[in-house]
Amino acid sequence: MKELEQKIQAFCNSKVIQGPFKGMHLDPIERYGPAHVILKWLGTYEQVLHRHLNYELHQKHDAFVSFGCGDGYYGAGFKVQNPDACVIFIDIDQTCESEVQRTCAANGITEYAFFLHLSCDNLHRILGAYANPWVFVDIEGAEVDVLDPQNAPALTNATITVEMHDCFRMGVTNELITRFQDTHKIVNIVDDWKKTLPSLPNDIQLSGDVLDFIKYERRCTRMNWLHMVPKK
Repeated sequence: MKELEQKIQAFCNSKVIQGPFKGMHLDPIERYGPAHVILKWLGTYEQVLHRHLNYELHQKHDAFVSFGCGDGYYGAGFKVQNPDACVIFIDIDQTCESEVQRTCAANGITEYAFFLHLSCDNLHRILGAYANPWVFVDIEGAEVDVLDPQNAPALTNATITVEMHDCFRMGVTNELITRFQDTHKIVNIVDDWKKTLPSLPNDIQLSGDVLDFIKYERRCTRMNWLHMVPKK
Protein backbone atom coordinates (compact mmCIF):
# COMPACT_ATOMS: atom_id res chain seq x y z
CA MET A 1 0.00 0.00 0.00
CA LYS A 2 2.89 2.38 0.73
CA GLU A 3 4.25 1.97 -2.80
CA LEU A 4 0.79 2.69 -4.19
CA GLU A 5 0.53 5.79 -2.02
CA GLN A 6 3.82 7.08 -3.39
CA LYS A 7 2.74 6.49 -7.00
CA ILE A 8 -0.59 8.22 -6.50
CA GLN A 9 1.05 11.07 -4.61
CA ALA A 10 3.42 11.63 -7.53
CA PHE A 11 0.58 11.44 -10.05
CA CYS A 12 -1.64 13.83 -8.08
CA ASN A 13 1.25 16.07 -7.00
CA SER A 14 -0.06 15.74 -3.42
CA LYS A 15 -3.31 17.44 -4.43
CA VAL A 16 -6.97 16.47 -4.64
CA ILE A 17 -7.67 15.92 -8.34
CA GLN A 18 -11.47 15.88 -8.47
CA GLY A 19 -14.48 16.92 -6.45
CA PRO A 20 -15.35 20.09 -4.51
CA PHE A 21 -11.84 20.44 -3.04
CA LYS A 22 -9.97 19.93 -6.31
CA GLY A 23 -6.52 21.50 -6.11
CA MET A 24 -6.28 21.32 -2.33
CA HIS A 25 -2.85 20.18 -1.09
CA LEU A 26 -2.69 17.21 1.30
CA ASP A 27 0.35 15.51 2.78
CA PRO A 28 0.24 11.92 4.09
CA ILE A 29 -0.30 11.56 7.84
CA GLU A 30 1.27 8.37 9.12
CA ARG A 31 -1.23 7.54 11.85
CA TYR A 32 -4.13 7.37 9.39
CA GLY A 33 -2.33 5.00 7.03
CA PRO A 34 -1.75 5.45 3.29
CA ALA A 35 -5.23 4.44 2.15
CA HIS A 36 -6.84 7.38 3.93
CA VAL A 37 -5.02 10.09 1.99
CA ILE A 38 -5.35 8.11 -1.26
CA LEU A 39 -9.14 8.48 -1.03
CA LYS A 40 -8.80 12.23 -0.67
CA TRP A 41 -6.25 12.68 -3.46
CA LEU A 42 -8.48 10.67 -5.81
CA GLY A 43 -11.53 12.67 -4.74
CA THR A 44 -13.58 9.64 -3.69
CA TYR A 45 -13.66 10.30 0.06
CA GLU A 46 -17.30 10.59 1.19
CA GLN A 47 -18.13 11.22 -2.44
CA VAL A 48 -21.86 10.88 -1.81
CA LEU A 49 -21.71 14.34 -0.18
CA HIS A 50 -20.09 16.10 -3.12
CA ARG A 51 -23.27 17.48 -4.68
CA HIS A 52 -24.28 19.11 -1.40
CA LEU A 53 -20.75 20.33 -0.67
CA ASN A 54 -20.47 21.93 -4.10
CA TYR A 55 -23.72 23.77 -3.50
CA GLU A 56 -22.88 24.99 0.00
CA LEU A 57 -19.40 26.14 -0.95
CA HIS A 58 -21.07 28.80 -3.10
CA GLN A 59 -23.67 29.98 -0.57
CA LYS A 60 -21.52 32.74 0.94
CA HIS A 61 -21.21 31.14 4.36
CA ASP A 62 -19.36 33.54 6.62
CA ALA A 63 -18.27 30.85 9.09
CA PHE A 64 -17.47 27.13 9.00
CA VAL A 65 -17.32 25.11 12.21
CA SER A 66 -15.76 21.65 11.86
CA PHE A 67 -16.59 19.37 14.81
CA GLY A 68 -14.37 16.29 14.76
CA CYS A 69 -12.01 17.99 12.35
CA GLY A 70 -9.32 15.29 12.16
CA ASP A 71 -6.60 16.46 9.80
CA GLY A 72 -8.56 19.58 8.85
CA TYR A 73 -9.65 18.33 5.44
CA TYR A 74 -13.12 19.87 5.39
CA GLY A 75 -12.32 23.12 7.16
CA ALA A 76 -9.22 23.81 5.07
CA GLY A 77 -11.08 22.85 1.89
CA PHE A 78 -13.79 25.36 2.76
CA LYS A 79 -11.27 28.08 3.63
CA VAL A 80 -9.42 27.69 0.32
CA GLN A 81 -12.62 28.59 -1.53
CA ASN A 82 -13.89 31.12 1.03
CA PRO A 83 -10.76 32.91 2.25
CA ASP A 84 -12.66 35.74 3.95
CA ALA A 85 -14.81 33.42 6.09
CA CYS A 86 -14.03 32.35 9.64
CA VAL A 87 -13.04 28.69 10.13
CA ILE A 88 -13.11 26.96 13.51
CA PHE A 89 -11.69 23.46 14.03
CA ILE A 90 -12.74 21.35 17.02
CA ASP A 91 -11.47 17.93 18.05
CA ILE A 92 -11.00 16.19 21.40
CA ASP A 93 -7.75 14.64 20.12
CA GLN A 94 -4.83 17.00 20.83
CA THR A 95 -2.87 15.43 17.96
CA CYS A 96 -5.30 16.96 15.50
CA GLU A 97 -4.12 20.47 16.28
CA SER A 98 -0.72 19.85 14.68
CA GLU A 99 -2.36 18.02 11.78
CA VAL A 100 -4.70 20.94 11.15
CA GLN A 101 -1.75 23.32 11.32
CA ARG A 102 0.08 21.22 8.74
CA THR A 103 -2.90 21.02 6.36
CA CYS A 104 -3.61 24.73 6.65
CA ALA A 105 0.03 25.70 6.12
CA ALA A 106 0.20 23.53 2.99
CA ASN A 107 -2.72 25.51 1.57
CA GLY A 108 -1.57 28.97 2.60
CA ILE A 109 -4.14 29.31 5.39
CA THR A 110 -2.99 31.37 8.35
CA GLU A 111 -6.23 32.54 10.00
CA TYR A 112 -8.31 29.96 11.84
CA ALA A 113 -9.11 28.79 15.37
CA PHE A 114 -8.68 25.38 17.00
CA PHE A 115 -10.44 24.15 20.15
CA LEU A 116 -10.15 20.89 22.03
CA HIS A 117 -13.63 21.42 23.42
CA LEU A 118 -16.52 23.79 22.74
CA SER A 119 -19.50 23.94 25.07
CA CYS A 120 -23.04 24.48 23.81
CA ASP A 121 -22.99 27.96 25.34
CA ASN A 122 -19.83 28.89 23.45
CA LEU A 123 -21.15 27.30 20.26
CA HIS A 124 -24.29 29.42 20.56
CA ARG A 125 -22.20 32.54 21.13
CA ILE A 126 -19.93 31.86 18.16
CA LEU A 127 -22.70 30.99 15.72
CA GLY A 128 -24.72 33.99 16.85
CA ALA A 129 -21.96 36.29 15.59
CA TYR A 130 -22.46 35.19 11.97
CA ALA A 131 -25.27 35.65 9.48
CA ASN A 132 -24.83 32.42 7.53
CA PRO A 133 -22.75 29.80 9.38
CA TRP A 134 -22.21 26.20 8.29
CA VAL A 135 -21.57 23.48 10.88
CA PHE A 136 -19.95 20.22 9.76
CA VAL A 137 -20.01 17.40 12.32
CA ASP A 138 -18.35 13.96 12.52
CA ILE A 139 -18.02 12.98 16.17
CA GLU A 140 -18.82 9.27 16.39
CA GLY A 141 -22.23 9.44 18.05
CA ALA A 142 -21.75 12.58 20.15
CA GLU A 143 -23.63 14.58 17.50
CA VAL A 144 -26.78 14.10 19.56
CA ASP A 145 -25.05 15.83 22.51
CA VAL A 146 -23.70 18.79 20.53
CA LEU A 147 -26.53 19.53 18.10
CA ASP A 148 -29.18 20.61 20.57
CA PRO A 149 -31.06 23.80 19.66
CA GLN A 150 -32.43 23.96 23.21
CA ASN A 151 -28.91 24.54 24.54
CA ALA A 152 -27.52 26.33 21.47
CA PRO A 153 -30.45 28.19 19.85
CA ALA A 154 -28.18 29.76 17.22
CA LEU A 155 -28.12 26.33 15.54
CA THR A 156 -31.55 27.13 14.13
CA ASN A 157 -29.87 29.71 11.87
CA ALA A 158 -27.02 27.41 10.78
CA THR A 159 -26.68 25.04 7.88
CA ILE A 160 -25.68 21.68 9.36
CA THR A 161 -24.07 18.66 7.72
CA VAL A 162 -23.66 15.79 10.15
CA GLU A 163 -22.46 12.21 9.80
CA MET A 164 -24.84 10.00 11.75
CA HIS A 165 -23.70 7.12 13.94
CA ASP A 166 -26.72 5.02 14.80
CA CYS A 167 -24.23 2.14 14.78
CA PHE A 168 -22.84 3.57 18.04
CA ARG A 169 -25.94 5.22 19.51
CA MET A 170 -29.18 3.80 18.20
CA GLY A 171 -31.83 6.33 17.20
CA VAL A 172 -29.65 9.44 16.79
CA THR A 173 -30.82 10.06 13.22
CA ASN A 174 -34.48 10.13 14.23
CA GLU A 175 -33.67 12.25 17.27
CA LEU A 176 -31.92 14.95 15.24
CA ILE A 177 -34.65 14.95 12.59
CA THR A 178 -37.18 15.54 15.36
CA ARG A 179 -35.12 18.38 16.82
CA PHE A 180 -34.64 20.25 13.55
CA GLN A 181 -37.63 19.39 11.36
CA ASP A 182 -39.51 22.57 12.28
CA THR A 183 -36.60 24.91 11.51
CA HIS A 184 -34.70 23.12 8.73
CA LYS A 185 -35.18 21.43 5.39
CA ILE A 186 -33.61 18.03 5.98
CA VAL A 187 -32.10 15.60 3.48
CA ASN A 188 -31.03 12.18 4.72
CA ILE A 189 -28.08 11.17 2.53
CA VAL A 190 -27.37 7.43 2.53
CA ASP A 191 -24.05 6.18 1.13
CA ASP A 192 -24.73 4.36 -2.14
CA TRP A 193 -21.21 2.85 -2.20
CA LYS A 194 -20.75 4.10 -5.74
CA LYS A 195 -17.49 5.86 -6.50
CA THR A 196 -16.34 7.67 -9.61
CA LEU A 197 -12.59 7.28 -10.01
CA PRO A 198 -10.45 9.64 -12.08
CA SER A 199 -8.47 8.26 -15.01
CA LEU A 200 -5.17 6.85 -13.79
CA PRO A 201 -1.96 6.08 -15.68
CA ASN A 202 -1.17 2.49 -16.60
CA ASP A 203 1.50 2.13 -13.93
CA ILE A 204 -1.10 2.63 -11.17
CA GLN A 205 -3.06 -0.57 -10.78
CA LEU A 206 -5.74 -0.75 -8.09
CA SER A 207 -6.13 -4.24 -6.63
CA GLY A 208 -9.42 -5.68 -5.47
CA ASP A 209 -8.61 -4.89 -1.84
CA VAL A 210 -7.86 -1.27 -2.69
CA LEU A 211 -11.04 -0.93 -4.75
CA ASP A 212 -13.03 -2.37 -1.86
CA PHE A 213 -11.46 0.18 0.48
CA ILE A 214 -12.30 2.99 -1.92
CA LYS A 215 -15.88 1.74 -2.16
CA TYR A 216 -16.60 1.00 1.50
CA GLU A 217 -13.99 3.21 3.25
CA ARG A 218 -13.70 0.55 5.99
CA ARG A 219 -17.03 1.62 7.45
CA CYS A 220 -18.70 -0.68 9.96
CA THR A 221 -22.02 -0.21 8.15
CA ARG A 222 -23.64 1.82 5.38
CA MET A 223 -23.33 5.39 6.66
CA ASN A 224 -25.76 8.26 6.37
CA TRP A 225 -25.58 12.01 6.80
CA LEU A 226 -28.19 14.63 7.54
CA HIS A 227 -27.88 17.84 5.53
CA MET A 228 -30.04 20.48 7.16
CA VAL A 229 -30.66 23.95 5.73
CA PRO A 230 -32.60 26.63 7.66
CA LYS A 231 -36.07 27.08 6.18
CA LYS A 232 -35.91 30.84 6.51
